[in-house]
Formats: sequence, structure tokens, C-alpha cells
Amino acid sequence: MRQRLFTAVTNHITIGLEQLKLFAGKKEEQTPQVVFHTDQGSIYSSRAFCRAHEHYNILRSMSREETATDNPIIEARNGWMKEVLYLDFRLATT
Repeated sequence: MRQRLFTAVTNHITIGLEQLKLFAGKKEEQTPQVVFHTDQGSIYSSRAFCRAHEHYNILRSMSREETATDNPIIEARNGWMKEVLYLDFRLATT
């Protein structure tokens, strides 16, 4: 059964690693293996984040580069957030 454990929006790797540790639990407690699907962001492709998975029973899965259809729910949410920010802060869309 696929289930979303958490959603985090950050540009700091320490926050991403803390969220991973908080929700992943210990390796011996994870049955079955957890699939962790992310985009190609710098946090998720970093060496530190990659090494963190060695301590947990987690299979890393990343969407293909520039392919929003790999992760449509998250991409739709990200698009909505950008639109709201542009409207609220009158940011240029170019």
C-alpha cells in the first residue's frame, strides 16, 4: 500500500535529514522496506542525504529530470505554491 508519510518544503539539507530521521524510524523496525520518492532537488541528490539512507531500510526513488509526470501530485502542489507566492508578493514570473 502506498502512503505519504510526510511532505517538507525546504532548501536546507539539515532540515531534510532531520525529517528523514524523524519519520523513518530504525532499520529493524521497518518492515516492509520504505520507498522514498523525491524530485531531483539538490538536497535529495546530495551525498549526505544519500548516505543517510544506509542507516534505514529505505529504497531511494527519484523522478526523472524535467519530467513532472513522474510525480504529478507534488508538482501540482509546487505549481500552486509558486502561483500563490507570485500573487501575494507580486513577484515577476519571467
